Amino acid sequence: MRCDLLEAMGHDAAECLYVGKVMLESGEPAESFRAVRAKRTLFIRGTKDTGQRICPTCGVRIIAPLGKEHLMACDLSPDLLIYGEPEGRLILAGAVFRRLKTRRWRDIVFKPLPVREVPADGLPAKLSLYTRRCRLKSQ
Repeated sequence: MRCDLLEAMGHDAAECLYVGKVMLESGEPAESFRAVRAKRTLFIRGTKDTGQRICPTCGVRIIAPLGKEHLMACDLSPDLLIYGEPEGRLILAGAVFRRLKTRRWRDIVFKPLPVREVPADGLPAKLSLYTRRCRLKSQ
């Protein structure tokens, strides 16, 4: 992640992200970038055609949201403002999203996602309650 974006996230980044150095091939650190991973992940959801698979190596569930993307209200916490998702995108909630979206960022796209109470993909609302290696059926 670019350091200017990380700095603009302020204390929320420190609370919600693990941050590390990015090393160049030469062994020197890349001064304008940091490696980031969210401390908490959630799934971006889609419509009935959403695909899913289980990674044969690690067993993690991979959801491929198709159609209109959304988040589930039951996955969000009022005290966390930055989440990750298994594919590596960051999900910014509330004040962090509004604060960053007001600035012009070169080569960075912010896309609002609606929050739903009932999933549109037919899968259970709280996917984190299911074991990693089980395949879920649409309801």
